[in-house]
Amino acid sequence: MLFKLAARNVRRQIGSYLIYFITVSLAIALIFAVNNMIYSDVMDTLVQQVAYFIRPILVIISCIMCIIMAFIIGYATNFLLRRRKKEFGLYLTLGMTRDNILSIFAGETVITFLVSLVAGMLVGLGLYQGFMVIFTNYIDYVYTPGGYTFSGFGVTLAMVVAIFFIAFAASLGYLRYAKIATLLHGEKTSEKKVRAPAMWIGLLVVAVALFIIASCSLIGWMRQGNFFMHIGELTLIVLMLLASVFMLPLCLAKVVFWALLKRSCCSSRGAGRFTVRQLSGKLTSNGLMMGTLSLLLAVAIVGPNIFLSMTGTMNEQLDSEYTYDITARNHYVDKYGSLMEKVDDVLELVEEYADIESYVAYSCYTGDDYDNELFLVVLESDFIKLCALWGYSPPDFGGKLVRCALSEDGGFSFTPSSESGYAGTVYIPDDLFVSGNSPDDYTVAPDEWEEQLTLSYEILAVNLVSNDYDARALYAELMLFTTGSADGDNDYLFNLREWHRLYDISQVGLFLLGDLYISAVFVLLSVALLALKVLSMITEDRPRYRALWRLGASEGTMARSLFVQMLVLFFLPFFAPLLLNIPLYVAINTLAAISSMPIATASLPGQLLGLSGAVLAVFAVYFLASFLVAWRDVKSNIRVEVRY
Repeated sequence: MLFKLAARNVRRQIGSYLIYFITVSLAIALIFAVNNMIYSDVMDTLVQQVAYFIRPILVIISCIMCIIMAFIIGYATNFLLRRRKKEFGLYLTLGMTRDNILSIFAGETVITFLVSLVAGMLVGLGLYQGFMVIFTNYIDYVYTPGGYTFSGFGVTLAMVVAIFFIAFAASLGYLRYAKIATLLHGEKTSEKKVRAPAMWIGLLVVAVALFIIASCSLIGWMRQGNFFMHIGELTLIVLMLLASVFMLPLCLAKVVFWALLKRSCCSSRGAGRFTVRQLSGKLTSNGLMMGTLSLLLAVAIVGPNIFLSMTGTMNEQLDSEYTYDITARNHYVDKYGSLMEKVDDVLELVEEYADIESYVAYSCYTGDDYDNELFLVVLESDFIKLCALWGYSPPDFGGKLVRCALSEDGGFSFTPSSESGYAGTVYIPDDLFVSGNSPDDYTVAPDEWEEQLTLSYEILAVNLVSNDYDARALYAELMLFTTGSADGDNDYLFNLREWHRLYDISQVGLFLLGDLYISAVFVLLSVALLALKVLSMITEDRPRYRALWRLGASEGTMARSLFVQMLVLFFLPFFAPLLLNIPLYVAINTLAAISSMPIATASLPGQLLGLSGAVLAVFAVYFLASFLVAWRDVKSNIRVEVRY
């Protein structure tokens, strides 16, 4: 009987359960999608190739986010409980025991939990595939849809059960010990007025000034360079920005609506003054919550933008770091054999993946020059091949040594010398040699000197027609072919420009995944708290709407008043984090202007607007759902009053 009563209550209260159901289902879907990503085959590959420690970090993040979600769902469950406290108080008055009430509420919670679990899992199936497609496209990984894991499902189920247990236990405590009078009549609350308006005006000025000063300081910090020597300064700037983001919605709400209540225009049309008074009271009593939500949204918007900006920077920086598409350096000929003997086989393996445009193979030696100084030595024939690859034609050195030096203009030139034993100095670009040493470390020697020199290492450099190939697979095959290990070896190092790009972007992608998960939870926390808080306040406002109805206000007037109230309450915490996009945009462009690193800024405006728009879309969905539930509640309540 009690379970049937619980099922009937859920059906009758479906409007009240809508926001709760949406919140719980989205939370479960998000947990399911992320846990499946953590235990997917793609993640297995990335953990092996990129960062073995990333999976434990993601698991810890997921557990922390579940604790936060437990708070969200606990708040939602408490909202439903308090919304129906008169009903439960009536049950107790009619003779039901506390255990009967707890059984009814437990039955309702179980029904809602099971329905939300099924819906969340179904949504999570699609969400997981969508996340995987976006993630693998971001890291340029070939992904075939599918691949749900039993580990991901089991961890999700355990987390969700724990979340509901915590939320349900908190609600049971309230029902067991709440007095019947409290359930029937509620807790007496009084509308809070704005006190000391001059103080709030001063605090608003301080908040705006703090935001401007912190933004300018951030740009100045970027311009000074040598960032690691000024970490303390950056910490202070970030704290100032966070303080201003917290204070702006709180102070603005108090000052603006206090000012509006002082003006006669607010009472000149319809229910304008009623709307402003409602907003003034709500924002005064919930200012701290608005500031806190503003901080959460700031983290949710700024964090992903920083990681996404790093992606474009890495892509452009690779071109300046890697002169050739593929290079190989063998320092241990005795251990791995001569690379020069494997060149043809290596090139044949490369051609299975990509077309070769040009290549060069040469050896570096060590030996004493005429001044008895140790130099890296390149044979003249190998030096000529290197120059030809770059389009240079070196002169005849006449069988003498030639010093190498860095060219100031990045070109190629030769200065003869009468110095004994030297033909002169050849000035070459910094990246002509593959090994990374400065050109000043090299000497060009005649080929007949080879027998007198000691082999230091061997080099193979390859340029490809296109970088559109499976760099991960080619890298593994090259290492397996040359060293016998697909994991690579520091002694025999292949450098594939495309592989390094994928490696770097995979690292950023893994951390971005964790950051986006945190951002998604913070956004869900913000909208859920706002929606439930607003609906709770609307329940308390029923007598005011009944009074408006009796005074002759139309349904359209009340609907507009409710719409404006909820619109302001929903989007007030959003504007301060949105303002952070301005200093973030200027700071990144400043860094691009002063830094030697090539930083991509062309796509930055679209990126900033896109992420902010995504958060705004989530707010809009919750706002519309909350408004429909609230207006249905208000309209049904005033009509019941009229019949009596």
